[in-house]
Amino acid sequence: MSQPMLQLKNFGKNFGAHVALADVNIEVQEGEFLFLIGPSGCGKTTLLRMIGGYETPTFGEIVIAGKVMNDVPLEQRNIGMVFQNYALFPHRTVWQNVEFGLRMRKLPKDERNERIQEALDMVELGGLGDRYPRQLSGGQRQRVALARVIAIRPDILLLDEPLANLDRRLRDIMQVELKVLQHKLGITSIYVTHDQDEALTMADRIAVIDKGRLLQIGTPDEIYNSPKTTFVAEFLGDATSMKATSLAPSEDGQCRASLELDPTVEILFDTDLDIPEGQPLSLSFRPERIQVAPPSSSKMNRLSGSIEFVSYFGSHVFYELKIGSEDIILKVKESIPNGHQKHRVGETLEIGIESRHIIATKD
Repeated sequence: MSQPMLQLKNFGKNFGAHVALADVNIEVQEGEFLFLIGPSGCGKTTLLRMIGGYETPTFGEIVIAGKVMNDVPLEQRNIGMVFQNYALFPHRTVWQNVEFGLRMRKLPKDERNERIQEALDMVELGGLGDRYPRQLSGGQRQRVALARVIAIRPDILLLDEPLANLDRRLRDIMQVELKVLQHKLGITSIYVTHDQDEALTMADRIAVIDKGRLLQIGTPDEIYNSPKTTFVAEFLGDATSMKATSLAPSEDGQCRASLELDPTVEILFDTDLDIPEGQPLSLSFRPERIQVAPPSSSKMNRLSGSIEFVSYFGSHVFYELKIGSEDIILKVKESIPNGHQKHRVGETLEIGIESRHIIATKD
């Protein structure tokens, strides 16, 4: 494999006595689209700002294209950043906004004009160079911010929740456009978001951060289907987690566990983890992997609960089931091709879960 475009080695940041980030180790390949995701305050934006040179790391190394960059000032790093609020100059035209970074680099006028036109064409704003930001829609302003960065031809593109201020419909459109554009340009890109759907839809790989720690990094498929912790399972997509204790394997070698809420309920599950008997576990269930009213002949794990709430979406519904006497709510998805929900609040619903669809973690 070729040398990574970006390496973070034992990277971290303290603000006084507060540890914002600790022991972050990440490698990003050239052309890769990496997403940093986690709850508010987890350290993802701090990490992005340190890569860009806006913050200084307390410890560790940042290496870009083989060169240690810790002491290289922001203006000497060939890095572009797109902010959540776009950071456009309101008194300058679209053309002048895109030109700004090129003027700072003292490029000749002919080259500036060529790059500006190329960048605006890439974001489909080629005929709007004489307009001002106030004359543009939210999506168009976001494209101007992207064009301004594209024009400088950065080694790395940093994006800090760039779609957060757009409405849902426009955000969905821009997700596709941004992913296509990143693939076309081939720029190594790092994107901060707290939106799980955005990360799963757009990323080549996802890095999950919580409380300043990198919990897991992998492809969307790996993160979603094989989370290493309960937090990752619940943060990326819907999941309900239940505490359990491992039992001795079944006669055919199947992993088993009893649920804490009802030790008489035995759950069979598949895992690659080394789990001794008596090990405390967390078992997580994704709503789309649960079958409503499974046939009696099925060998699925079975649970039942009272429907507490129903969310209707036309093509499917989500049932929220209260399981056992504790306040554990299990979310279940059921497709309804004819558009009519089959079950109502207050009904008892039996569900089935295949062992291969249960996520076991030891945290």
